Amino acid sequence: MNSVIKFPFLNRKNPQNIFIYIILIILICFLFSITSFTSYSLGATTILNKYSRIISTAPSISETFVSLQAEDTLVGISKYCSYLGEFNKKIKNKTIIGDYSNLYYEKIFKLNPDVIILTSDNEKFIKFQIDKLNKNHSSKNKIATITLNFSTITEILNSITMVGEITNKNKFAKDLAHNINHAIDKIKLNLPINKNRMKPSVLIIVGDVDFSLRSKGIYVAANNNLFNEMILISGGKNVIQNNNSAYIKISFEKLLKLNPDIIIDLDYHLIDLKDNDKINKLIATKKNIYAKLKHLNASNNNSLHFLFNDYSLIPGPRFIDTLKNIFNIIDAYKSKNTKLIKI
Repeated sequence: MNSVIKFPFLNRKNPQNIFIYIILIILICFLFSITSFTSYSLGATTILNKYSRIISTAPSISETFVSLQAEDTLVGISKYCSYLGEFNKKIKNKTIIGDYSNLYYEKIFKLNPDVIILTSDNEKFIKFQIDKLNKNHSSKNKIATITLNFSTITEILNSITMVGEITNKNKFAKDLAHNINHAIDKIKLNLPINKNRMKPSVLIIVGDVDFSLRSKGIYVAANNNLFNEMILISGGKNVIQNNNSAYIKISFEKLLKLNPDIIIDLDYHLIDLKDNDKINKLIATKKNIYAKLKHLNASNNNSLHFLFNDYSLIPGPRFIDTLKNIFNIIDAYKSKNTKLIKI
């Protein structure tokens, strides 16, 4: 006698039972999918909980929290979070727990945080120290870490979503991501339909530029970073080509050889200055130095631009405002018109 298991649901003479069986399978799959997506993974870290006592270790992280009206969950911030301009008003009373890569670990433990948020850039400096300190504390006081990425537009949008998830600000996160995507689409709609139209070459200078020591060179945005994305979206091309680094240092001789059509200078010294007279004086000094570099297109065609908004060097949600500024600069160059398109 053959040992065969018979399933009454599969009786061809009863198609109604087969239909019920299929519905049951779909229901089981649906329930499984729900339980499968209750945790989110960021690298090796799995998020299972909502957090109410959070430490931010970078301005881009703090900016994301403020943008989502989740600053109340922050108990500690990096000292560089003071560069958030008007956003800083909402976190100015938070405890300073160190700088970008050097934290006051004992102060952190006294704050009793649920989690410390890192970036992919400072994780290598911080996480091993936290893991080491966790071993020296009781299990109930161990601190979790989450690493967020802010190197590309997609990563920034993902980080907004994740912060919304862990702080119960999902609706705010969804709305913010929608607004950012809408603004990007609007910029793209303003680009010329003719893709063969000239794309001006653009050089973005970041960080400190010491013109008195020319041998030091200048730090510029290469091809593996947010600024490169913004140049391309805005209808320009990065004068630095075929370089997978995020940022590189070039000599002034190399600058003359590259000879970009547009130079955008994001010097943080300008951000530090609050007095307009001092800002204008520093910009005038820089323009005079650039003018001494003969045959530099950007200087000769009046295409030197200085962005000193507090958000210009922070890859947080307000990058969209920097993108608008870069688009307007490139568009003005193309049209040879000082009237900027309003985004």
